[in-house]
Amino acid sequence: MLKFACVKYTSLITPPFGKHLNAYTYEDVNALYAMVSANCTESFEFYCFTEDSANLHSDINVVALNSSLGLDRVWWKMEIFNKAKWDAGDTVFYMDLDIAIQRNFDSMCGAVTSTKLKTCMIGDHWESVLNSSLMAFNGHEMDHMYTDFVANKASVLATYSGIDPYLTARWGSNWVEGFNYPGDYYDRTKLHRDDRDADILDSDGSGQPLYYYNLTFTDATEEGARTGDKIRVYWKPLAKIIILSGCYAKMPDLQNDLAVKLATL
Repeated sequence: MLKFACVKYTSLITPPFGKHLNAYTYEDVNALYAMVSANCTESFEFYCFTEDSANLHSDINVVALNSSLGLDRVWWKMEIFNKAKWDAGDTVFYMDLDIAIQRNFDSMCGAVTSTKLKTCMIGDHWESVLNSSLMAFNGHEMDHMYTDFVANKASVLATYSGIDPYLTARWGSNWVEGFNYPGDYYDRTKLHRDDRDADILDSDGSGQPLYYYNLTFTDATEEGARTGDKIRVYWKPLAKIIILSGCYAKMPDLQNDLAVKLATL
């Protein structure tokens, strides 16, 4: 059975540093479910791992987060690897809540290699070979990662900034395989520091059009940014899924600006 999964949590970090970590709501979960429903013709079930199921769409299956783990931020994603949550033979397709699905992605939903995690391969970047915004795997094949994490939780949390560098350091790269880039997915946003604000039409050599422009931060508490920094927004219209790279990429002014640009394509 094809089962989509996401994680919605309330961060333990207080504002301003937790400002965006708490920004994902039931609306984001429902929006992801709607995007999946509109762009996947395969039979599927949809699951949300959360401690707060209020206002979720009635067709979304709720899985309670294991509060005894005492996790925070992205570390809750480790719960999806717990085979007790899935049936044998399930294909689990995890998605972050900061993605946009813009066309049919049935081709990404097929069976994955039995012992492999299919994900976004990014090379040797930020101490990780992968970006876990999208992950597909056989439901009972990644349990060793979950049990290892739980057994060594204290040292893992003290050593690594997130699950991507942890999984890379602990398990290497031989156990992962990549979705097609940039046809399947595209990473949309990058922190960027220069003085150019003009809209630019460019190409990354893939033969697909690539659009980008810059938005200047005016709020120093934006996650990962300083006042005056710019976020470079990339948009590849032909990619099936766009990774938004954080809540700041969903700011209303950026989204409204983007809608205007897309209408001209």
